[in-house]
Amino acid sequence: MKGFLFKQMRMRLSKNSWKRAAAVIILTAVIFSMTACSREPKVKTEVYTDLFDTVTVISGYGKSDEEFSADCELIYGEMLRLNREFDIYHTYEGTDNLKSINDDTARGAGSKASPEVLGLLEFAKEMYDATGGLVNAAYGSVTGIWHDLREAAEKGESVVLPTDEELEAAAEHCDFDSVLIDEEHGTVAIADQGLLLDVGALAKGYVCRYLSGYLKEKGITGYVISLGGNVLTVGDKPGQGNWTIAVENPGIGTSAYLMTLSVGA
Repeated sequence: MKGFLFKQMRMRLSKNSWKRAAAVIILTAVIFSMTACSREPKVKTEVYTDLFDTVTVISGYGKSDEEFSADCELIYGEMLRLNREFDIYHTYEGTDNLKSINDDTARGAGSKASPEVLGLLEFAKEMYDATGGLVNAAYGSVTGIWHDLREAAEKGESVVLPTDEELEAAAEHCDFDSVLIDEEHGTVAIADQGLLLDVGALAKGYVCRYLSGYLKEKGITGYVISLGGNVLTVGDKPGQGNWTIAVENPGIGTSAYLMTLSVGA
């Protein structure tokens, strides 16, 4: 069975879909209106492409130029901070991020982690338990193999796909129960030195959850934020109450929506 799954992962890599081999596919949601255009509040939109390896769209409804600019600066700044803390590929001065934990040779004794990193890993543990291990942020030893191959291929280097034996050996180091989260002392200890964290399947959804509380505390409302298709509504839609969100059909060659959702504050 493992051999079959690993062969499927190699097939996906050849189709330039390597990320789907390591992440749970989240259905893309798009904002959609059921009311006449003349009754819609004016919408302002800002697009960012440097966060979480995806496209982020912030849409503000009924905002002045000054208010929208200030809110976007605040939202983007917080998302940029989280992007750096959850990064497993780059280090940043003064930031103890997930790459720092993966690289820490003494991590068995506990690596320093921010409250946001601890919160993300608690969320990852929750999802790991809820799905019986199907959503696994401890799968980095396997996904890292595919990441390195993709990087080499994009540079024009010749690559050789890993064998089932190599992938199975890496998969021996993917037990999230080896990740020990200590919120009291602000540390994360990893008992298995071969285990690597990869939060690609979870980070964007967690960021939306985090921003929901953060923006509520700041008194910001009247926004829709799409983080790579993970949609967060902030407050009610000005003058209309609930937002209408359409869940896109992931099928190729179709524009029909699977369903629409009425989402309130």
